[in-house]
Amino acid sequence: MAEAVARRRVSLEQVLFTGLALGFVGLLLVESFGYRPNVRLVPQIIGFPTFVLLSIILVRDVRQYLMGSADMSEEDAQALSQGDVEALAVSGDLGDALRLAAKAQEDDAPEELTAESRRRLMVFGGWVVAFALTSDWFGFIFTFPIGLLLIFLYATRKPLFSLMLAGGTSAAVYLLFVTILEVRF
Repeated sequence: MAEAVARRRVSLEQVLFTGLALGFVGLLLVESFGYRPNVRLVPQIIGFPTFVLLSIILVRDVRQYLMGSADMSEEDAQALSQGDVEALAVSGDLGDALRLAAKAQEDDAPEELTAESRRRLMVFGGWVVAFALTSDWFGFIFTFPIGLLLIFLYATRKPLFSLMLAGGTSAAVYLLFVTILEVRF
């Protein structure tokens, strides 16, 4: 059953994005070791589980990318209808029903990402690198609101909404970490 649910088509772009996210979290974890002991607690409490889970996701995605798509042929998937899936589930052959459902979901997925999706991936990758570098150079407290504003502007293309969202999030982070938890960046 787990095999049928876990098998899905994974593109190279998805693997690269997961790797990029893992690298970003890893970079933040490495940076946190430079903080004072009482300051590094929160980033490490959040960072270590995130790093472990992203590592698991990356290993799974790489394995699925290398293995390819599910074993069921196109003809088998087209021959069976939604009623057949329900009949298989009722008859107790849940494994076949889940494999068929996974194949149908696979068929709905796009083959490749578009040029726009690739461009967005590259912009996000550049943003991650710039955010990490400017955080190191100017400090997190100054980089965080500017980085949020830039990524929200790019994602939404709504300047006022982006400004309010970045300002509100930055204020909440400042209030929580600097004022309440007394973490000095």
